[in-house]
Amino acid sequence: GKRGVVAPYALERGRTIVKVPHACALTDDDAAEGLRARGAPVPDEPPARLATFLMVTRREPDHFFQPWYRSMPIDTSNFPYRWSAEARARLPKDARDEAEAQTAKIARWWAELEARNATFAAAYDVDAFAHEVLLVSSRSFGVQAVGEVDSPVQLPRRHAMMPVADQFNHHVGKKHGENVGYDFMSKAWDGSGYALTAWRDVAAGAELETSYGRRARADLVVNYGFSADVAAANGPARDAFAEMIEWFETECVPAGGALAPGLSRMATGTRGVETARAIEKGAVVASVPAKCFITEMTAAAGLRERNVPVPTSNVAKLATYLLVTKLEPDHFFQPYYRSLPTDTSNFPYKWPEREQKFLMPEVRETLKDEHDAFVKWWGEIERQNATFAARYGFDAFVHEVMLVQSRFFGVTVNGKKKGALVPIGDAFNHMGQDRETISYEFLDHDWDGSPLKYTARGAIAAGDELFDSYGEKSATDMLVNYGFVEASTAEGVAFRVVYNNVTYTLEPPSENFLRGAKAVGLLSALSRAGDSDWRDFVAAAAKASRRGAADG
Repeated sequence: GKRGVVAPYALERGRTIVKVPHACALTDDDAAEGLRARGAPVPDEPPARLATFLMVTRREPDHFFQPWYRSMPIDTSNFPYRWSAEARARLPKDARDEAEAQTAKIARWWAELEARNATFAAAYDVDAFAHEVLLVSSRSFGVQAVGEVDSPVQLPRRHAMMPVADQFNHHVGKKHGENVGYDFMSKAWDGSGYALTAWRDVAAGAELETSYGRRARADLVVNYGFSADVAAANGPARDAFAEMIEWFETECVPAGGALAPGLSRMATGTRGVETARAIEKGAVVASVPAKCFITEMTAAAGLRERNVPVPTSNVAKLATYLLVTKLEPDHFFQPYYRSLPTDTSNFPYKWPEREQKFLMPEVRETLKDEHDAFVKWWGEIERQNATFAARYGFDAFVHEVMLVQSRFFGVTVNGKKKGALVPIGDAFNHMGQDRETISYEFLDHDWDGSPLKYTARGAIAAGDELFDSYGEKSATDMLVNYGFVEASTAEGVAFRVVYNNVTYTLEPPSENFLRGAKAVGLLSALSRAGDSDWRDFVAAAAKASRRGAADG
């Protein structure tokens, strides 16, 4: 489920993997021409041209490159540009300097767009522009135009972006160890297309890797979002859930916890837990000891110890604790933190207005109340310590709040309701209406520090997903605080769309519908419909359906 390309069958040396014709590539010259045709400003530098073209044409539902655009990442939080100032400060000096130069460059390019067409810039924003710049920096190729290859003087390379060709990962390991090579570094951009070929025999199932060239660590970290030397030292990328399981068995089981063997993340790569072994009715699936909770009390004590603000709200306390301790590389809960989502775009609070408009009035009112609460909590933090607030930022705080709200456990301590985060326990997906397969108890009495124990409500077969219940909640509550809506919820009507002056109310599509619609191309067909509202509706509906953002 991660970025990269795998050989479906054995490939012999010299085999063409993909050939990208000029008609299916995007050069900076193409971008400039397209921007002029739309009356949009054309930046001077090639990467800025490409980024501006992507930003503009993404909004055109019928654009030729839409299928390619949908294959690109929506999350660029792995790039230091997106990190807090404190996180950047932990970078080596060369990477820190590179990141500062990149930030200045993006600001300069955006100022150039604003100076050339303020109305155009007002229709977008620098954050959207920066997103495209990061994609361009990590996915563009250097090419030379006809007449430039043999030029007696060194001419600047042109920039081009190539669908499919930009999907191959960079080989980490011995020099020249990649198994896929391309021919356009020494060949003129003559319109005949550029091929990637197998440089050696490749076994079925092996990853196809190319080389991004000899690049310094700082370049890879800042412009590509990863570090080759770290990857080489650590070996293949690890499953974050598997790493958390290992941590739990090492730290939590000896402290009185327990864990059924064979638990893993879903084989599909989506959120959720499945079991490789059958589990008997009544058997303990997981038992999480107090040592491995993050309670509201733990968070408050940890924040005071670090001399940072302690908000009044239980959710804000936990969110601030995550905000601070995630940047501590040796923190006890780091394996748990690495298992948490980096993308919270499925929560309606993060949706753009063009998608929020499809929500029913009561949901939009709830979002307004939510925003007011976030601003209130952040204002309290700013009043306690303005320097702290400036270092982290409101957006980073909101990200942690989203995680806490969707993973929050209520515990009663001395008759008062308190909050807690529970590793492993918060990884199970929801199944309502008494259909969950595992259950836990401790909410109806004072918590005495005993473990949170999950048991199987019935026999669970090997390969089955394990489901918990988040309680009986309205569709509005589930969508706003958990980022999805159950298709079977009693209050299932959550969306409305105006089409041809008629208002329709619609239930969010189920996961199965999204899978089937994707298979037959229905979502793409809706996205190409004459009224652009349909495209935005599809995007909103997909985000609201369980695991729909990935499938739809």
